[in-house]
Amino acid sequence: ELWHAQERGDFPVVGVSWHEACAYCRWRSRVTGLQVRLPTRKEWEFAASPDGRMYPWGNEEPTPERANYGGLTGTLTPVGSYPLGAGVFGHQDLAGNVSEWCKDADKTPTRELSWGRRHILKGGSWWEASVGTLGSTDYGYGYSKTRYDYRGFRIAVSDVSDTG
Repeated sequence: ELWHAQERGDFPVVGVSWHEACAYCRWRSRVTGLQVRLPTRKEWEFAASPDGRMYPWGNEEPTPERANYGGLTGTLTPVGSYPLGAGVFGHQDLAGNVSEWCKDADKTPTRELSWGRRHILKGGSWWEASVGTLGSTDYGYGYSKTRYDYRGFRIAVSDVSDTG
């Protein structure tokens, strides 16, 4: 099933390929008149850590009270379930719950192109066994055509008149 429907609107959308996330951004741009897109890796990292902190909440190690990671819950949780893990700007779930697609692509080995181009994933997820992807500067890769129930996306929005 594409774009896993959630019973409640407070869950992140998951099961979305990079291409589908970009299609949503294009649609949302047309509807709102704003520039909606996936954030770049650098933008995502600034949102998580504008002051060089190791994790969105600070330099303290991840705990089950700060993030949904390592299979602790065994499933996706509603956005905002971990307020102690909020970032400086109030962003929720920058670490854990859902790995998030970024705009950036990476060099994809030719033998793997059937899965699509390799793109950056940020934030880690509930499914990943270690804390190794939760750090503000940590990242992983995903192939643009793939969908998993622990991957979703976050959007970046700017005014159309914004030239930066």
